[in-house]
Amino acid sequence: MNGLTDIEWKMFNQAKFLEALGLEFDQKYGAFDFISQYGFDTLANYADYFMDPQKLHLKDNIKLSDVIDLFYFDMEVRKQVISAMELFEKVFKQAMQYVISKRATDQYTSYTADEYLNKSYTYENKVDGVHDVIRRGSLKNRFRRVRSDLRKKDPNKYNVTPKEMVNNLYFNNVSDWYFLLNESLRKK
Repeated sequence: MNGLTDIEWKMFNQAKFLEALGLEFDQKYGAFDFISQYGFDTLANYADYFMDPQKLHLKDNIKLSDVIDLFYFDMEVRKQVISAMELFEKVFKQAMQYVISKRATDQYTSYTADEYLNKSYTYENKVDGVHDVIRRGSLKNRFRRVRSDLRKKDPNKYNVTPKEMVNNLYFNNVSDWYFLLNESLRKK
């Protein structure tokens, strides 16, 4: 043990701490390799899922490989969910570009006439009762800012197409736009 560096000694003490909580160290993964790559906090956070709250101790027969397998499973699920969300965002934005381009003025000064937009939309979270009101005016202000930013990049640009507008909005702004559309346009 005397030949350990300060970092190795710290990792050894961290592993001993988890062992004192009841973690069994098996040979499937190297604890030091995992800790050096992902950090002790990551290992400890995933070990918490195996904690017995009454005993403040890990449940019986929990191995290091159980904790690390949970970490890798979680990472894979996150990767799949994020990939699906990115695909959804692209498809959603494409659909919004199509719907808006059919209703935009020729000079793209109005991306949807007022008759296509509700004045406001209220989102209510049923769990904790939070209300979020999305107003047509705030969305139009966001359009003006995007148009202004695009014109700063190209001073000769007078028309900002729906495709450019949608691509330069954050996803939450595009979803606000969707919720402000009247029911017939939302269905399209």
